[in-house]
Amino acid sequence: MGQTLDLFVGENSIESPYLSRSFKNELIQPCYFSLKDFLNDDEIKIITPNSYDEITIGKKRQVTDSDTSKILEIFTKTLKGKSENRNSIDKIFDDIYITSEKIEDRERDPVFLKKTIYKIQQYLQINASQLPLVHFVFNSNELNVDEEISIMIDGVKGFIEGDIYYYDNYKSIRNKIHVRSYWEDTGKIDFYVSVEPEIIINKQKFYTKTISKAQQFEDEFEKIYDFLNEAIKLNKKVLWEIG
Repeated sequence: MGQTLDLFVGENSIESPYLSRSFKNELIQPCYFSLKDFLNDDEIKIITPNSYDEITIGKKRQVTDSDTSKILEIFTKTLKGKSENRNSIDKIFDDIYITSEKIEDRERDPVFLKKTIYKIQQYLQINASQLPLVHFVFNSNELNVDEEISIMIDGVKGFIEGDIYYYDNYKSIRNKIHVRSYWEDTGKIDFYVSVEPEIIINKQKFYTKTISKAQQFEDEFEKIYDFLNEAIKLNKKVLWEIG
């Protein structure tokens, strides 16, 4: 299922905003830009969430090559379906890192967190012409109803994917839609369509709408600011955790 990102206060006296996995995967743990390009060390520290109910506050010793080799070996065995599990890695980490479950160690300054998140939003806005785009396909030229997410071609379902930021070559396809099937035993569909106001797929006319990454996450940014403003008003620190 993957980890979720949560923003909350200790006694849950303020309703937490819902944050999508995409927000976490794209903006907090980004793959198509680097936080180090525009955030300083303190900003990266506050924007990096700790594990749910636990935070690393120090080291007992340095990580050795042997530690790295053991962790990689455990991951490899786990991927191959062998008996190694997460507990083995946890034992190694427990021997290296000092952790705390105390809420006072895990809490963060909402003012500084808000300023840092705002810098991420600004980066998305300023660099919108270079960052990935999100394309939507509709049956109607009203561009807000009847969104199309798949199409049948010769009896095979092809999925219309307009948010392909995770592709290695996204810069060369940022103005394209990928139409592809996932069940190749029933037939294979795999092609790109250049984005225009009107496009044709399998002799059918569709209409497109394109937004930037800044626009895609605008509502979530506003929900975060509303939450943090309330925390600031009530003089409360906040928790920023994944689990």
